[in-house]
Amino acid sequence: YRAGADVDENKLQELFGSKYLNYKVVLLKNLTGKQIDLAFRLVSGHEGSTYAKLPENDREALKALNDGTALISHNHDSFVCCLLSHGKKGIVYGSDGKNFDLNSIYNYLGPCKHLAGKPKMAFIQACQGTSIATVPSPCVEDDGDDLHTTETCDFILSCAAFHGQKSFRS
Repeated sequence: YRAGADVDENKLQELFGSKYLNYKVVLLKNLTGKQIDLAFRLVSGHEGSTYAKLPENDREALKALNDGTALISHNHDSFVCCLLSHGKKGIVYGSDGKNFDLNSIYNYLGPCKHLAGKPKMAFIQACQGTSIATVPSPCVEDDGDDLHTTETCDFILSCAAFHGQKSFRS
């Protein structure tokens, strides 16, 4: 369990659901590291992955994917995933403390033929290290309140390539 996850979950459902962006929202909670991996395999149609082939305990955890409407098809214009967990550099932890490698998201969604040329977005709400950044005092206005901010709080960082990959212009 991650403190505040329920608040983040509600806000994400409101944003991505029918109130604003009108995505089909599928909520999967408290997945083990293996089940996070299985969920990406299933939604992307990764070779040989079907709900019926899952062990019983995994089927129960992933039952929201059973009706097929959450699986990616040619009708989808994009894919968004939000992972709320604990983690460290390059991984998030499942509810069992087992790792899910964030590179797997690329491995499953990249070759998904139904998402070729379409946006694939993953938002990770999890620590990626143990450092705590601070803001140099000249950048902060002291109004007497306790400030909880970091040097990176106003940034969105997007890379043209993933770790170890070359970037090309077309």
